[in-house]
Amino acid sequence: MKTRILLAGVVVAAISAFSLTAKAQEQPSVKIVPGHDSNTIKLIFGYETTGAVNITFSDADGVISSDRLKGDAVAHGFIKKYEVNRAKTDAFWVRISSKEVALTYKLTAQKDGKWAASLEQGTYNFPTVASR
Repeated sequence: MKTRILLAGVVVAAISAFSLTAKAQEQPSVKIVPGHDSNTIKLIFGYETTGAVNITFSDADGVISSDRLKGDAVAHGFIKKYEVNRAKTDAFWVRISSKEVALTYKLTAQKDGKWAASLEQGTYNFPTVASR
């Protein structure tokens, strides 16, 4: 009987460890998806934040443009549409930074006029929580 209880405890602990590992490997709550129209993208920011969110578009030559969103517009996350001029470049980077997260996506042009995004770098700045 004690062996079964011990075995059940080990199974529960193993399942908990696997679920925590799966949650740690989740994709970030910031996504860049193609827009409905060609040469448009949508930025989805799914974090609650009290500070500003900076979005910087750059290519191999440097910064193309930047955007800064703050206040109530970003307090509970946001979705924003951007138009991208395809004539200038077929690949560029979008850096999204806030108090909670800093991510860099590489966008490459597809044949159908849409853009494909791939996450290149991510840094999470979640506060440390200690209990006593």
